[in-house]
Amino acid sequence: MEKLSFFKTKVGKGLLVGAFALFMFIPLLIVQNLVNERQNRKNEVVTEVTNQWSRGQKISSLIFQIPYEENVKQEKTVNGSQVISIVKESRMLYVSPKTFILKGQIIPEKRKKSIYEVVVYNSNLKITGSFDPLNLPNKETRIYNLEKAKVLFEVNDIRGLQKEIIININKAQLTLENSGQNGYLAQNIDLREAGLSKLDYSFDLAVRGSTNLKFNPTAANTTVELTSTWQDPGFFGAFLPSYDLDKNGFNAKWNVLELNRDFPRVFYNLEVINIADYQFGVNLVETANNYQKNERAVKYGLLIVSLTFLVFFFMEMLLSLKVNLIQYGLIGIALILFYTLLLSISEFLTFNIAYLISCIATIGLIFSFSKSLFILKQPALALAALLSILYGFIFIIIQLEDTALLIGSIGLFLILATTMYISRKVNWDN
Repeated sequence: MEKLSFFKTKVGKGLLVGAFALFMFIPLLIVQNLVNERQNRKNEVVTEVTNQWSRGQKISSLIFQIPYEENVKQEKTVNGSQVISIVKESRMLYVSPKTFILKGQIIPEKRKKSIYEVVVYNSNLKITGSFDPLNLPNKETRIYNLEKAKVLFEVNDIRGLQKEIIININKAQLTLENSGQNGYLAQNIDLREAGLSKLDYSFDLAVRGSTNLKFNPTAANTTVELTSTWQDPGFFGAFLPSYDLDKNGFNAKWNVLELNRDFPRVFYNLEVINIADYQFGVNLVETANNYQKNERAVKYGLLIVSLTFLVFFFMEMLLSLKVNLIQYGLIGIALILFYTLLLSISEFLTFNIAYLISCIATIGLIFSFSKSLFILKQPALALAALLSILYGFIFIIIQLEDTALLIGSIGLFLILATTMYISRKVNWDN
């Protein structure tokens, strides 16, 4: 009796099919790169739109900038000797307010460019607060030029300003202008008399931006209240708000006390204080990020291919059929094309609808092909039912976040148990 080649035995054929399933990981990597490429293209469009509209805004409280002169010792070496001289230097001191209260509304909208949508917003904000009477340090050794003081206000992207900012300080009105300092608007203010008493301020701010709105709690006590019709806010930063969220949008309130942050109310350099560590705000999150869902779906691609090949192999063994590697390859290509279909359709429709259409197309194609291979209709129907269960299982995992690992592990355990049970019916020695 002629001895069969190892790869013509059931074990050998099984190893070949397994190796072929692993080979399908290469086209899956190509699909993964395609998803990343499309995500990068969307990011480019988002950057382009936000650069034209306005970037995410960052708002700080008003700050007084006060110039002063101070005598400073300088040491120099002249002809080998140390010479000490007194030099008068001009410096700046900054004073933050006692309170900063912001109340307003974020009005979101979606801007469409090509096939992509970008979230942008307009905002109408009312800002009030107060400065304590000035208590400047080292008055004995410094000369403060209070008549040359300025009031500063930081807006991250001044292109988003929709109208002039007119500040009411006690009975005076100040119109802010560009200061030449990055991100800061400024106006002169004489604090020789005004600084002796409490100063109340108020102004309206109409500013537009994109993606997020954040705040620097530079005031001793900062209160921010925001309302919006956006239903999926993402609160971030060092402080989280108390908020209400329903189908009509959200209402959020932050309270930041002087005790909550570790920097002084009087400082000497706008860039030195660690204000970034205490920023907070809200992201206008797009929960339906189709590219993230596509990426998660592709990660399960090898599982789908391997299990489909395994089912084909068991049917081949149990029904004494002959399925060659080219036919396995065609099935594998159909399974890979599922993900390109899903990616391309989800750029125009919602991910769930795209997933359903791609499933129907892929399962229908494999059912028709396997029906012609098996001749019998029942095995083809069983394969289609199994693929439907697999795709449904993967869809559930994609929707989950915190419990995805648990559900996925249980599912894989059940699949392994089923495989072990079915493998008992195969006569591996024959």
